[in-house]
Amino acid sequence: IEKSYSDSMKFKRLNEALKDGKIEFAYLHLGELDGLLHSNKSDSVIIRKKIKDYDIKIRETYELAKKYYDEVNLVVFSDHGMKETEATYDLIKDIESLNLTYGKDYAAYYDSTMARFWFLNDTARDKIIDKLSQIKQGRVLLDDELRTLGVYFEDHKDGDLIFLMNPGILIAPSFMGEKPVCGMHGYHPDDLDSWAIYLSNKSIGKEIQTIMDVFDF
Repeated sequence: IEKSYSDSMKFKRLNEALKDGKIEFAYLHLGELDGLLHSNKSDSVIIRKKIKDYDIKIRETYELAKKYYDEVNLVVFSDHGMKETEATYDLIKDIESLNLTYGKDYAAYYDSTMARFWFLNDTARDKIIDKLSQIKQGRVLLDDELRTLGVYFEDHKDGDLIFLMNPGILIAPSFMGEKPVCGMHGYHPDDLDSWAIYLSNKSIGKEIQTIMDVFDF
């Protein structure tokens, strides 16, 4: 179902399509909860209401599918969690204080939860690494850890160095926005609030470790 539709319309269109009895696989992408969690506390009324709405609609769709199909396998999963923002940090200001020229000495991309650096000379490399080592609100991800996480790339296309913020600390301002939001994802996967969910009426026969494991369903 196309992303441009509202979540309610996506459910409606899927339910209508199910009645043909010809669907072998259906994927429904629901994005409204993500948007709400970026701008509201996780225990707020609006979040609880949205989760309840999803619960009702998913159950209705599941029961409808069972009327038209002999076997219905249902999977509800997310690709990330959400961490409430606890503090912000102006990392850009720190790096710009080093008297280096962006585009000549280095390049950087400041996401909400991490910064990626490309070094164009050794002086920039040394200065930036030294500065980052002094910042307690985050840490540099070393190559061995990147390999363990499955995000190490030999060509360094995604950065010569990645500086990851501690869970709950937001880079602000960043290239994602000037002002902080209530919640963000993209922190270290070991943080409990980074955990995703996997709910199903059928077991895939193994413990899920990454989003790719859902493919084996």
